[in-house]
Amino acid sequence: MKATRIATGIFGVVVLGTFVSTASAGPFISIDENGHGFLGGQPLQWMMTRDPGPGGLPFALSYQDGMHELGDLLIKESSGALSDVVRFNPDGMIVFYSEPEAPSPGQLSDLADTGFPMFFYPNTVILPEQGSEGNNWVDYIPLPGQPGYMEPSLPAVGYHIISDISQPATLGDLNWDTLVNNQDINPFVLALTDLPAWQAQYPEKDILAVGDINGDGFFNNQDINPFVALLTGGGAAVPEPATLSLLALGGLAVLRVRRK
Repeated sequence: MKATRIATGIFGVVVLGTFVSTASAGPFISIDENGHGFLGGQPLQWMMTRDPGPGGLPFALSYQDGMHELGDLLIKESSGALSDVVRFNPDGMIVFYSEPEAPSPGQLSDLADTGFPMFFYPNTVILPEQGSEGNNWVDYIPLPGQPGYMEPSLPAVGYHIISDISQPATLGDLNWDTLVNNQDINPFVLALTDLPAWQAQYPEKDILAVGDINGDGFFNNQDINPFVALLTGGGAAVPEPATLSLLALGGLAVLRVRRK
């Protein structure tokens, strides 16, 4: 039997008889269970729609990303139980399925918590969930023939799949410490001027959940003034003038980059 190679992180591991190896990663597509998807910092379109794949459910969280190799990525917990299914359909849609969970009081279920399809594609890859309980993810770089592979794509497109986030997001909390204060200014400027660097520093986090303060579906320089308003009017510590100047400079830098 020919071994199937999968890339995940920087370590080679064996998963259910499948050899997993490293590969050169290009841009990452990041998706989570609540419709937050990005490619190179740009949001992906999502919808709740019918999954046309084998055994697909009539109402499932789907992202539009482009043509890719069809198949299913099965994500398993440390116990071996199935946690999530990421399905790559031939119509360019990625479908995110997750096990149903009872929401905490005052919270809604995640969009992907619909249960799993009744059947899977024959082309299937199995990977273990990474991270600690309540803060889980998988990084997946498919090779030719594997689910999600895009051709031609050099270096290979990878997938950052966020299956669980430990704490709810708070608008303006760019360093994810549950507070909105001066400590969020530098991460805010970093995200505006170098989003990949911010994502590398907070790899399991969703920039729109904390940075889209004006609620227009994007994170950009239009969120600067609402962010300053949060800092100065929401009971948080008021930044010093020099710190606000740094924030303004960060906004100007974004404008220059986007106009090139």
